[in-house]
Amino acid sequence: MGSGKSSIGRILSSITSYAFVDTDQLIVQEAGLPIPAIFKRYGEEHFRALETAVLRSLAGRVGLIVATGGGVILSPENRRTLREIGPVVWLDASADHLYRRVKRSKRPLLQTDNPRRTLEDLYAAREPLYREASDFRIDSGTLSHQQTAEAVLSAVSAPPL
Repeated sequence: MGSGKSSIGRILSSITSYAFVDTDQLIVQEAGLPIPAIFKRYGEEHFRALETAVLRSLAGRVGLIVATGGGVILSPENRRTLREIGPVVWLDASADHLYRRVKRSKRPLLQTDNPRRTLEDLYAAREPLYREASDFRIDSGTLSHQQTAEAVLSAVSAPPL
């Protein structure tokens, strides 16, 4: 969360003419509720089930740039599905950068007594999964969105070693 997935995805879409899809937006459309309301009314488990269903619906489609929520990689099924969709790029950033970007947000998982610590704990728990799930890692913390998009294009366009 806060790595710039949606903003960078939109830039990549404009550069490549691939369709941009944000799984969080699809979840909101499917549920008819904003994400905080889904978490409050039904809990995280229900949200994760919606997330998996939305991701599954994208498998097999071509010409997509997909931005997902940061927790999508918690499910082994989702990690496999991501690979079916295309190359997986992990937009990484330090906890300091991420926290500066999200500290004023109303993200459900950060509605705690110590959101900074929660963010750090989430990152620590998810980092090995991001590493496992991704084909490429781009540090989006010190780059502009445009620079990050260009780094993504360069990474996915490079011939394999």
